[in-house]
Amino acid sequence: MIAPTHIAYSVVFGTILGVGTSHELIYLIIGSILPDIDHPRAFMGRLFFFISIPLHKKYSHRKEIHGYPLWGIITALGYFYTPLLYIGIGGISHIYLDCHNVSGVAALRPFSDKIFVNFKYDWRVLSGSSKDILLFILFAGLAFTGLYVNKIGGVSAAIGDLIESYDIAYERYIKQEQKICYIEGQLRFVDGKTVFGTWLIVGKEGDKDIAIWNSENEKIIHIPKEALFLKAKLNISDKQWETSLIDGAVLFKKDAFYFKDSKWKHIKKDGVMTGKMNIIAQKIDIERQSGSKIDFDLIESLIR
Repeated sequence: MIAPTHIAYSVVFGTILGVGTSHELIYLIIGSILPDIDHPRAFMGRLFFFISIPLHKKYSHRKEIHGYPLWGIITALGYFYTPLLYIGIGGISHIYLDCHNVSGVAALRPFSDKIFVNFKYDWRVLSGSSKDILLFILFAGLAFTGLYVNKIGGVSAAIGDLIESYDIAYERYIKQEQKICYIEGQLRFVDGKTVFGTWLIVGKEGDKDIAIWNSENEKIIHIPKEALFLKAKLNISDKQWETSLIDGAVLFKKDAFYFKDSKWKHIKKDGVMTGKMNIIAQKIDIERQSGSKIDFDLIESLIR
């Protein structure tokens, strides 16, 4: 197979295994094309010709360097050095895919000379052929789909977005910790009024209960006490809530929220609050009033 096909397939292989970070994928991709260092005309062979030429003379192509034993050892060494785990997985994906080649692979070298192939001859692929290009297109499409699904939170999140399930949106939300999230969908109030929109999620109030912020009338809506989501999907931002502990009289220059009596409550912009409380805000901007104390240290375990 050509290098792009191996790369695309390794990404598909990795997303199935749950590989998600960009660094992990880079190591996986490196591993997916590294076995071809035993062929001077392959991409890795041309890049590292000073290694490829002697390797090819000693082992030929798709022999020891394409053996599962070698890449299994590299994968196992990932226990001591994590990048080797993903490089090894990438190498294993390369070998498996090469078993679809017309000539197959001596995948158990140096312990066996048996040639491994997948499928009957008519279904195998000649490297660089039109079949190879079609496989690349297929795997590239699956790779982009897999990366998108992983990015939004996995298969359940993708299903949740598709069917717009509030339960799935809620389960995804409680895993986000301090990230600022929004919920989009169709909301029906207790009086029967139905609206569509996107609302900021202030925080959790109980089992499946959340508080959302209606910016239009500057009011917190308590779900499900005041309204129910008929359709919902979660939007996760890259930003996090800012938190602080205040003590005394404080002027709030921006909107903020605090949790009291099992409910989230709103502190209006330009409002003054007294007492000791934990607050959250998208951007904390407060001013201490005379005689008050303020602690700007981040609260690590704020109830959400």
